[in-house]
Amino acid sequence: MSDIPAWVQAIAAVVQAGVAVVLWRVTAKYVELTRELAVTASAQLSLSREAETHRWRSDLLDLETVSRRLLTSLDEFAVAGTSWATPIRQGALWSPEELRELTQLAAKAGKEYVSLALQPATDLQWMLERIAPVRAENPAVGYELGRFPREDFERRLARSIAALSAIVERAAAEAAKLD
Repeated sequence: MSDIPAWVQAIAAVVQAGVAVVLWRVTAKYVELTRELAVTASAQLSLSREAETHRWRSDLLDLETVSRRLLTSLDEFAVAGTSWATPIRQGALWSPEELRELTQLAAKAGKEYVSLALQPATDLQWMLERIAPVRAENPAVGYELGRFPREDFERRLARSIAALSAIVERAAAEAAKLD
């Protein structure tokens, strides 16, 4: 280095110091931007979790609503007692679409809801199939109610009411936890 004049060495030292300062500033800015990126990613993850929780709560509330609506239809049969033929002939019935909605919402809500919803969906479909011939008969002639599977109907009715009540209770409790 003795061949290089001192003034060149001084300029090189100043340039080297300047490059070090620029490098330090670039690194500090990189660290700042990386920190902002991490904060933004964390906020995005939090919002995504919040949206998922909101969606699940909404699905639970929808499942609760459909289950309550079906229970209201079934109440007419349960209250009828000895005059059970009247709601079979004239009562408000649930639709196959409501049963599909029940199972679809149960699938969105989780496995335990699927297992709870399948039995009443199956039973209620069976009940609709048994009610249809009664309603299809000419009212003047009537349907021979002795042919109607009353015991099976009542067993399925009780089982459906119990399962739908359990769905309502669980869905409401879980949705309340998510508030």
